Amino acid sequence: MGELGHVLWIGGSSGSGKTTVARLLARRHGLRWYNSDAHTWAHRDRAIAAGNPAALRFEALSPAERAGLSAEQSIALSLHVERGPLTVADMYALPTSPLIVAEGTQVQCALVITALNSSFMKNDAQQQGDNVVLVGTDDRDMTTVAKDSRGQNVYSYGEIPAGTYPKIQPSGAVYGTKAIGTIQVDAIFVANADWINAHESDYDKLLRSFAAAKPQIAKLAQPQ
Repeated sequence: MGELGHVLWIGGSSGSGKTTVARLLARRHGLRWYNSDAHTWAHRDRAIAAGNPAALRFEALSPAERAGLSAEQSIALSLHVERGPLTVADMYALPTSPLIVAEGTQVQCALVITALNSSFMKNDAQQQGDNVVLVGTDDRDMTTVAKDSRGQNVYSYGEIPAGTYPKIQPSGAVYGTKAIGTIQVDAIFVANADWINAHESDYDKLLRSFAAAKPQIAKLAQPQ
């Protein structure tokens, strides 16, 4: 964990028990408890001072306008991504003793977007089996909120089969490992329309490359 080796990170979706576990650990072992959600407005103030467009737009809205935002708009203005580095900066500002247990929706231990049979998950992650545990999610709200330009869901809810990653998957009730829930996402390519118009030849080559790679991508996505 490098320079932040004195920090224990607990990440997860809302309602998953992060705060409960962190408070228990802090009380039992005398750790410093850091809750990122408690710093929401302090982080927003820092983002405003830095001129962040999303923070400035949210600040300009009235309470009624904020309440009327759609789920997509709320996510876009939540500063979820921007608050990650702000949380890390908070860690550097705190004393290194006692050890810190940091938790909250902005704390992501490792969010890995990868195919089931990818080399990273099959090899690299499992080599860290003593330090890495694959945790399932039941955050099904994600599957109904995000939409692409066609109005279709970006995410779907799926399952990593038992035994796919024997060294990092949770143990089964009797033996082996158990299946765990996960959020699935199709491959997404995002490009600026101005860039596409200015690089039509390159864009065409890119689309042809995607089409040519489709069989291999489909094969890679199947657990083996």
